Amino acid sequence: MNKLSDLYEFQYEKGNNNPDNGGKCPIYGSNGIIWGYNEYNNEDSPVIGHIGLNCGVVVFVKGKHFVTYNGVVCKAKEDVNKKYAYYTLVNSRMKDRVRVSAQPFVSYDLLNDITINLPAEKEQCLIGNLLWNIDEMIEKNNKINEKLEKLTKILYEYWFVQFNFPNENKRPIISRIFALISNLFRLAVQYV
Repeated sequence: MNKLSDLYEFQYEKGNNNPDNGGKCPIYGSNGIIWGYNEYNNEDSPVIGHIGLNCGVVVFVKGKHFVTYNGVVCKAKEDVNKKYAYYTLVNSRMKDRVRVSAQPFVSYDLLNDITINLPAEKEQCLIGNLLWNIDEMIEKNNKINEKLEKLTKILYEYWFVQFNFPNENKRPIISRIFALISNLFRLAVQYV
């Protein structure tokens, strides 16, 4: 058996302040995104809530971001598949292992001591890519569902709140419905 420390180097970021200046890089603390900053100290990697109510919660952050002291930066080691390492981290049940004091927290000892299964690199790639692709499909479907929900609300409002069946030229609404439906399918195709 291996340890989680065979996959990652863990690091608390410095300073217990929020450097918010409204920048484009999201700032992550223990509770997720808390503002924006012009600088970043991490990119495309997991962040673990370090202290407080959401300590032990793992999120994968895409792109450049800034992590405060309240988050743990996870830097994958070179010889490990990053996607497999992320799912191993998620499935380590860290939230159940959190040390409780006046303020619950995740310590380096806890992170480095968790026992894991570490298959050969080829298996890591297969497992990591499979789970990653499933998550990507779920994310795309959620975006499609959000767009469909917005379109449904617009259609409902148009038909049943505004009672706007014929248009101002007394043309039947049916031609507009087909335009809405075709736009709906075009939007859906963009996210598939």
